[in-house]
Amino acid sequence: MECRRIIISGSVQGVGFRYYVKRLAERLFVLGTVKNLPDCTVEIIAQATDLAVFIEGLRDGPGEIRDIEVRQEQPSDLSAFRIVS
Repeated sequence: MECRRIIISGSVQGVGFRYYVKRLAERLFVLGTVKNLPDCTVEIIAQATDLAVFIEGLRDGPGEIRDIEVRQEQPSDLSAFRIVS
């Protein structure tokens, strides 16, 4: 199981990006969370057997993505994918 912290920068708040990420995660059986950060980026914690397709699919979301930063995290006990406020 791999786990990643993904930071999306660009124009990704207020355009439905978090809802897109949740639908993508559910379709690909990815567990985790997505939330807006105060610096106008979006943070995703994603956990699955293989995250390559999920991470690539983020580029197709609404808004204008400038950068995707991916860092390895320790897997945790997640049971679903949810939007965090």
